[in-house]
Amino acid sequence: MIRAILLPALAAVVLLATACGDAPQIDTEATVEAQVAERLDAQATVQAAIAAGIQATVEAQPSPTPTATNTPTATPTATPTYTPIPTPTPTLTPVPTATPTLTPTDTPTPTPTATPTAAPTHTVTPTHTPVPTATPSPTPTNTPLPTTPYGRIAFVSDRDGYLNIYVMDADGSNVTQLTNHPERDWDPAWSPDGQRIAFESNRDGNRDIYVMNADGSDVTRLTDHPNSDVWPTWSPDGRRIAFMSYQGGYWDIYVMNADGSDVTRITDSPARDSFPAWSPDDSRIAFNSTAQVGQGGLYDFRLHITDADGSNFTSLGFDGAGFPTAWPPDGSLIAFSSHLAVDGEVNRDIYTMNADGSGVTRITTHPSDDVDPTWSPDGLWVAFSSERDGREKKGDIYIKRLDGGRVIRLTDDDSDESSPAWSPR
Repeated sequence: MIRAILLPALAAVVLLATACGDAPQIDTEATVEAQVAERLDAQATVQAAIAAGIQATVEAQPSPTPTATNTPTATPTATPTYTPIPTPTPTLTPVPTATPTLTPTDTPTPTPTATPTAAPTHTVTPTHTPVPTATPSPTPTNTPLPTTPYGRIAFVSDRDGYLNIYVMDADGSNVTQLTNHPERDWDPAWSPDGQRIAFESNRDGNRDIYVMNADGSDVTRLTDHPNSDVWPTWSPDGRRIAFMSYQGGYWDIYVMNADGSDVTRITDSPARDSFPAWSPDDSRIAFNSTAQVGQGGLYDFRLHITDADGSNFTSLGFDGAGFPTAWPPDGSLIAFSSHLAVDGEVNRDIYTMNADGSGVTRITTHPSDDVDPTWSPDGLWVAFSSERDGREKKGDIYIKRLDGGRVIRLTDDDSDESSPAWSPR
């Protein structure tokens, strides 16, 4: 482009110089032609030189080329255009920023090291575990104190028109008749394993001791004497049965093997010795003794204890006690019914006392008679018979917890029920 501009300009300069007389005067035609040719040559030389100079100038001007490139249009355009490109580079710089983010992620890795420190804190949790372990300890304490006790209770009832033996659950449900005889069967007593029941009956014309399975089957007669044998009670080892008998002309305590053999007299007194109860350790027998005082028909009721062989006879020195006695499973107390005069009352209620005769405690208080106490297997309840619901000569079976619970009626039938016996299991 520069060359195209300069050549015509130089040519014009030459012509102008010629026109102005700067060139010598042409005298002849040949001279003129020679001068013209010379000038043409010079002009060509000049033009060549100019062209060469222009070419050299053009080639030697790469720096100006940026200047031309640096035309504000190109330079700003390129500069802003590439300037954003570095902007993404900062955008990539955050990627390293993400790397620091990972570095903090490694920093939490020490936090797991702190987590092991928390693991020892878990070791403290076992310290809390014993605390719940202590909580279950009261739970067993409450377990033996159910609202309704467990086990079964045998009893006597005339609901079928005759005195027969029945059994029911300790809450009064599932009543089942065990004996069915037109004569009287009463005073049931469970064997220690709960598999058999001894009882008295006059089904053979005389009051004797019998035994049967707990379901009422296989009834077997154990005693056969013209005088009465009544009120059987099993030894805790299940090998012997104590009972009261009139065999010697007085009511005394006897012991025999569980099959009815080897009958042995334990007491020998003109007083009425009755209602034997075997201690849980097999070593002693508690019983009631009634002696007439003077000629007025008054009787002295006392509890006594003797060794199982009849030796070491001991009076507990407790006046007014009487009627059936019963040992609890742990042997700590003796339950009995008595007509002790309390606040002017002379009716019979249920009492307990220590085996040495101390610590007499009244369990029931009612104007009607409460008699025939028997212990629950856990020793926390007492079952008894009573006419307290106003039906004269018509008793029912009741239970009461020794810790002061209310009296619960188990039977409610228009019949006479008595002589409860709680199964050992």
